[in-house]
Amino acid sequence: MNILLRALLICSMLFAGPLVLAESGQTEKTQIEIVQAETAQAVLAALALSDIIEVMRLEGLAQAVDVTGGFLPSTAAVAWRRDLDAIYDVNWMKATVAAHFARELGDADMSDVLAFLTSTDGKRLVALEVSARQAMSDASIEDAARSVYRASGDASDARRDLVATFISRNDMVAANVESALHASFSYYRGLRESGALEMSDREIIEEVWATEAETRSDTSEWLHAFLWMAYAPLDNSVLAEYSALSATGAGQQMNKALFASFDQMFAEIFYALGLTTGQALQTQNL
Repeated sequence: MNILLRALLICSMLFAGPLVLAESGQTEKTQIEIVQAETAQAVLAALALSDIIEVMRLEGLAQAVDVTGGFLPSTAAVAWRRDLDAIYDVNWMKATVAAHFARELGDADMSDVLAFLTSTDGKRLVALEVSARQAMSDASIEDAARSVYRASGDASDARRDLVATFISRNDMVAANVESALHASFSYYRGLRESGALEMSDREIIEEVWATEAETRSDTSEWLHAFLWMAYAPLDNSVLAEYSALSATGAGQQMNKALFASFDQMFAEIFYALGLTTGQALQTQNL
């Protein structure tokens, strides 16, 4: 998505010309990269990236312990937990997303996006998203949110339609499903790399793809329930404005960059989780 900007300098100096051209090009590239990084950082700050990643870290740690920690012997579990803390290093997570986001965002003009996100309505919307994400880390609240969404039924409703349009415009279900399957594939690859699993890439893909339909259904319901709860206090006009903004070129570029950045982060995390879990299991079998 990055658009490379080049300055074409014409110089008649036989010897000094090429050197000036190279230096000028490098300087301009550096300046462009600095501006792009600053823009990306401003967008991520407006989206409360730090708060969201803190929630993701806690969710990941809890999930890993629940799923894996129970069947590891105490001798292996200590080292595994130490590796787990390193894998979910919050500073690395933030830096990874920020670096990929800046690269994916490129030189896209984010002025309209930032104008909304830093407005009173925008700040409130982001705060509500963060609060809802924190709340839904509690299984009982997630279940309640899903129940409220199911109870809303399929009848046309202004708020329900706005949420559904926002999800559809940004292809959120497909993007999240793709990321989940990619993370699962990466986890199996980590297990295989550790020696704890013998499966070809094709076999792993078949195993992961077998969960696609269930993952898609669960993801769709979670997204609708989450946004239904998060945006409940907002006026429909604010949600409509944000949804319309997300459909613009800048909005689409931002969302694609976000999905790509988090997808990369989770792929690396789940590969590392598979690797360290496999190593722990290998230790158990010795």
